[in-house]
Amino acid sequence: MKETQESYFSKTIEKGLKILNLFNQGRTRLSLKMISEEIGINKTSAFRYINTLVQLGYLKKDPQTKLLEIGPKAVYLSYTITKSFNLLQIIKPLVDDASKTHNVTVHCGLIDGDAIWMIYQKQARETLTFIQPSVIFNEWHCTAMGKAVLSHLPKKEMLGIVDRLNLIKKTSNSITRKDILLSQLAAAKKKGYSLNDEELIPGLVSIAAPLFNMEKNRPIGAICFDLPTIQCSVGEAERKYAKLIVRLANDISEMKSLG
Repeated sequence: MKETQESYFSKTIEKGLKILNLFNQGRTRLSLKMISEEIGINKTSAFRYINTLVQLGYLKKDPQTKLLEIGPKAVYLSYTITKSFNLLQIIKPLVDDASKTHNVTVHCGLIDGDAIWMIYQKQARETLTFIQPSVIFNEWHCTAMGKAVLSHLPKKEMLGIVDRLNLIKKTSNSITRKDILLSQLAAAKKKGYSLNDEELIPGLVSIAAPLFNMEKNRPIGAICFDLPTIQCSVGEAERKYAKLIVRLANDISEMKSLG
């Protein structure tokens, strides 16, 4: 009997990974009922998968509320995969050098569907730093990184993500109107970089440029400089770092293994 690719596909592993993928920054705690409904399996089957993941340490269960969250084993697995990721080895030296030379906090993230995952961060020395989200999910509109990527996506794809966004007001400067966001994205595409003027966190300004898969001429992520407003305004950040971050993004994008 001829073997097919389907013969080697494990639906058990698929279900387990789907459960882990339900957790993100916007949904850190889920119930058995929620997981059962999201995955499309009955509660008995869901409990079996969940209990296995809990015993292995990939999920944690609150003994009082019974709510589930990502466990230490999943965090460690994510960390080790990221650390061994080939792209990280390509990016790290350039990011470290830029951060050291200019004493700025640098973030690098890659697109995955409607999210941007942070794969590397280098904190500036002896300056105020901010805790940034490890994944940008519904913050595309209020982050320089999100706007840098959006501005260079194909128009149909960009509009699809924008339509799915809930333009939440994170700070008094956050964009909450679609027309203003689209105007900023058009400007960012023309300039080659985008700005964040305290739109996500008060006291934090950022400038970001997209990273490209050069063969496909398509953005796959972004590189971002974060600066506290006590250090410089968004205008000063633009004047000082615009050419630098575009050049850095181009240098990374031109590396053979990127994308």
